[in-house]
Amino acid sequence: MYYGTKILIDSGFETNAGLIANVSNGIISVLVTFVGIWLLGKVGRRPMLLTGQVGVTTALPFVVMALTVTFLAFMQEAIAPVTWLMLKYSHCSCGEWG
Repeated sequence: MYYGTKILIDSGFETNAGLIANVSNGIISVLVTFVGIWLLGKVGRRPMLLTGQVGVTTALPFVVMALTVTFLAFMQEAIAPVTWLMLKYSHCSCGEWG
């Protein structure tokens, strides 16, 4: 949270977008913390820890799969075809030069 804006700006976000993303992250964290404190009084520690652990463990594979599919989509859509075409054309160009 302290260096979040700088990290986002360094990773390619514009200054305003990095600031908005960092502030949004902080606001969501505070709101969800209040919900967690309220639930702690209603449900108890053990059920909350178990539910939270199951939720995180269940969500993680979906995050990994979504990022993998996104990576593959960009790779197969843009980088791979260009690479194969460049290889083909560079071979033809080398042959033409003798």
